[in-house]
Order: sequence, then C-alpha cells, then structure tokens
Amino acid sequence: MRRINKKIKSLWGISEVGFSVMSTMETTFLVFFLTDVAQLPLGISGVITGFSALADAISAVVAGIVIDKVSFKVGKYRQWLLYCPPVVTVFFIFCFTKIGGDVMAGVIIGVGYVLSHFIWNIAWTANRNLIPVLTDDPGERAFLSGRIAVGSSLGKIIASYLVPFLGTAFLAVFSGVTAYTVIAVIACVLFMVCYFIH
Repeated sequence: MRRINKKIKSLWGISEVGFSVMSTMETTFLVFFLTDVAQLPLGISGVITGFSALADAISAVVAGIVIDKVSFKVGKYRQWLLYCPPVVTVFFIFCFTKIGGDVMAGVIIGVGYVLSHFIWNIAWTANRNLIPVLTDDPGERAFLSGRIAVGSSLGKIIASYLVPFLGTAFLAVFSGVTAYTVIAVIACVLFMVCYFIH
C-alpha cells in the first residue's frame, strides 16, 4: 500500500494558495484594469474577456490531453508542477501590461491570457492527477483533496486583502499600468514559490 509521508501531509495544497492569488487577481481586477487603468476601448476589452473565456474552456480540455499523452523520464505529473509556473509567469504578466496602441495592447493581453491559462491548466490538471499516484488509501486521498480545497480558499482570502493593499501602495508610487504590472509580478512569484514548495 502506498502511503504519504509527513512532509506531503504538511505541505500539500500550498500550491493552491499561489494559484488562487493569481486567479483571484485576474477574475477580480482584469476587467477593471482593461477599462479603467489601461483605458482600452470597451469593444477591445469585451473581445479580450469573451474570447479568452472561450479559449480557457477549450484549453482545460486540451490540458487533460497533454497530461495524458506526455510523460517524462522521472514521471508523468510532477515535472509539470516545476516546468509550468515560470512559463505561466511570463504570459500572466502580459495580462496586466499595456504595450503599444490599443489594438496591439489588446492582442498582447489576449495572447497572454490564453497562453497563461493553457499552461496553468496543465499544471492544475497534473496537480490533481498526482493524488492517486501518491497514495492508494481512500482516507489519504480525501485528506489530500481537502488540503487542495483549503489552499484554494486560503489563497482567495489572501488575495482579497493583498491585491487591494498592494494596489493602493503601488499606485502611490507608480502609474496605474505599472502598479498593476508590479502586482502581477508579485502574484506570479508567490505562485511559483507555492508550486515549488508543493
């Protein structure tokens, strides 16, 4: 019987703290960033959010296929938790930038959104698929699933306080777009650290 050790029991689910901070920042502040901070026209903002939501749904399915078809020499799932976060970081930061004119900025933000979601869906899917690999005990599997839920909730709570606090602090120092770009960098660093610890 495969069993989990104390280190896994104590640290499992911390990945969701960083993930939830990033995803909460995006779901709560992206539309505000697009319309009020980057001041993109409503049509461009609507295309970004509408198309990106559709692409995110499709990428979740594709992520499952990628996880199923690709294996590494050292395993099938764990490596995704190491490889994906740095790549997600690059594209997620593009979601909170304004490079070029309105159309160019919209394209960059949209591509950043789609690619960051595609890659974080791979990491998210791999993370869930690790549970039955780590243990075959039903009680331990339930424990690990519960720890992921706790990490997710904790990340949402942290984000609800952290992002507005950082926004207020950085808006006193930087311009609007730069402040949100810096907050995105901080969220990404937290995401990477949490995934690497996990």
